[in-house]
Amino acid sequence: MKIQKTLILIALTLLVLPVPSQAKSTKNNKVFFRGGLSSLTGNRGGEVFTDTLSTTTTNDGKLGFNVAAGLDLGLTARNALWDGASLAGEVMVEFSRFSANQVTQTTSALLGGTATSKVAITELNVGINPKLKIDKFGAIRPYVIPVGLAFLVSSPPSNDSTYLDFGLNFAAGVDFEITEIICLGLDARYTHGFEINNTKTSYFSTGASLGVLF
Repeated sequence: MKIQKTLILIALTLLVLPVPSQAKSTKNNKVFFRGGLSSLTGNRGGEVFTDTLSTTTTNDGKLGFNVAAGLDLGLTARNALWDGASLAGEVMVEFSRFSANQVTQTTSALLGGTATSKVAITELNVGINPKLKIDKFGAIRPYVIPVGLAFLVSSPPSNDSTYLDFGLNFAAGVDFEITEIICLGLDARYTHGFEINNTKTSYFSTGASLGVLF
């Protein structure tokens, strides 16, 4: 895949660059909290549970926000994978809310009513990801996730009344170590859903994070 090849190329390019200042920390485990923007690759407007197949007011927005928390577990010490790199295992839970419009309420429509309610299109991503960290830049630590596993929960359910899906996570980012235990981060991610629940689940996200090293 093009995204995977690009992320791997970035990692290999970083490995051959010169080493700058000393790292602020030797720790390779991290708990972090993240927030930012998310965007579906395709909208879910016109579905039964998103807007009751409405042709007037539809839940067809793609852009929204995300909140997440995660844990990096160091699988190697710093610089141990090879000179200038280490490996961690990331477990991250990300909640994204996309479109949220006032639409015809599905339950009311089934009973012959005309009630409306604000329906939010959301998705939960539980990711298990290998994270390749570049250690040769001191306190600045770029990283890539070449490919990880995503377990996805969509709400509302699809037209088939199904809501579970799985897919692949890809990411690139950088951590800035402020002190020996505190770091700030920026990243960009793409989740490719296989859509076995017959609705749109693939999305992009980007965000900033605050982490505690241990």
